[in-house]
Amino acid sequence: GGGGGGGGGGGGGDGSPTTPAPVPSPTTASPVGGSTGGCADDPDWHGKFNKAHTCAYIGGAPTQRCQWENANGVSALDACEETCGECDGNETDPPIDPNPVTQAPIPSPVTASPVEGSTGGCVDDPNWHGKFNEAHTCAYIGGAP
Repeated sequence: GGGGGGGGGGGGGDGSPTTPAPVPSPTTASPVGGSTGGCADDPDWHGKFNKAHTCAYIGGAPTQRCQWENANGVSALDACEETCGECDGNETDPPIDPNPVTQAPIPSPVTASPVEGSTGGCVDDPNWHGKFNEAHTCAYIGGAP
């Protein structure tokens, strides 16, 4: 007789020892000496003031935007390594975009000659606001509460 012994508790299925899955290393460390192994943009990073300011957005004007930070103080330069030219040991110049995004020139304010019928004083345009946020009015730019 005898009853068989109970089976042994399940195991790993094929009889080989069970090993934990390897944990990938974080990609936030800068690559060393031209390594391209971990150089990539962080898909979760965005600027501290606008969630739409991702690494892809940073790529539209990397010279200015790679210095931006998120709410945790992590710069785009660190989080958007590929976009900001931090791969292959290049740590100073952002990539050159063959199709750069250029912004329209901002006209100089007319202050020398008063507009006909004006009181001669300088006046903010009550209809002006920032390109990306209507709350960015002249008062906002001027630091008014």
